[in-house]
Amino acid sequence: MSACLVSSITEYCYADHQGRTDVLKSWTGNKTPQNTLSWLNSAKNHIVVAVPHGKDYVVGVGLLSDDEISLCYVRHGYANKGVGRLIMSNLELKAAATGISRVHLWSTITAKPFYEKLGYLQRGRPIHIAGLEGSRYEKDL
Repeated sequence: MSACLVSSITEYCYADHQGRTDVLKSWTGNKTPQNTLSWLNSAKNHIVVAVPHGKDYVVGVGLLSDDEISLCYVRHGYANKGVGRLIMSNLELKAAATGISRVHLWSTITAKPFYEKLGYLQRGRPIHIAGLEGSRYEKDL
């Protein structure tokens, strides 16, 4: 799972980090096998993992915690094939099933068009954190 996250960030999100090693280190630093295992073991999290049929590797990961979608990453080479849409749909359905009526997330520049196609609305101005531009989004379910 952590390999998918790091691959997605490193390869697919180049427009965000522009190859800057300090930004990559900051962004991927918590995407370790130990941390992803702790996310899986947390009762407050709902995690979606996409694995191609008959394969033994992860191509997409999503994480919902309360009303916050904090992960939605798709491995480079699997983007624009419906994987991210399926992950988001599952996270939104889980949120709605637990009584949540609005979900929130942070988006980088790369993912903005994806979230906007799914009906997410930007709230407020973009901010800069650890060398990345991020925008707050939300969607009523």
